[in-house]
Amino acid sequence: MEFETCRSGGPGGQHVNRRATAARLRAKIGGLPLSDEEKELLRENLPPRFLVKGDEFIIENSDSRSQQQNKKNALKQANAEIEEALEQGRQKKKRQKRKKRISSTKKGGGGGGSKDIHEEQKQRRRSESTDDLLEAAYEEAPEVIGPLLDEE
Repeated sequence: MEFETCRSGGPGGQHVNRRATAARLRAKIGGLPLSDEEKELLRENLPPRFLVKGDEFIIENSDSRSQQQNKKNALKQANAEIEEALEQGRQKKKRQKRKKRISSTKKGGGGGGSKDIHEEQKQRRRSESTDDLLEAAYEEAPEVIGPLLDEE
């Protein structure tokens, strides 16, 4: 990260015309202490007004008459913009995962067969429970259940 100073425009009379109080912060996204995934999120979600040459962003601040204060404000603004871009990127990824998961279950076959597996489990539970019930009933009243089983 590096700072440049320049003259700020606007009202202020002679002071504005003579002093370089505006601060311009230049930083390369690749040089930030972030993971590769976070750097990619930043490149995708940082507002275009801050991006220059793909991997570099610039933030200008001329709110104060003090150069020091403008530098602090530029750093705060950069931090806020980076955090916001990262958060937007994370939310976008969550939405895409959720959307993908929902669309795969709606299609019926694209969800990795989870519906088929679930159906097999239900069928197995039904057959097991039916057999258990028949056995229990036969043990209690073999004279009633016996003829029913012989019919099948």
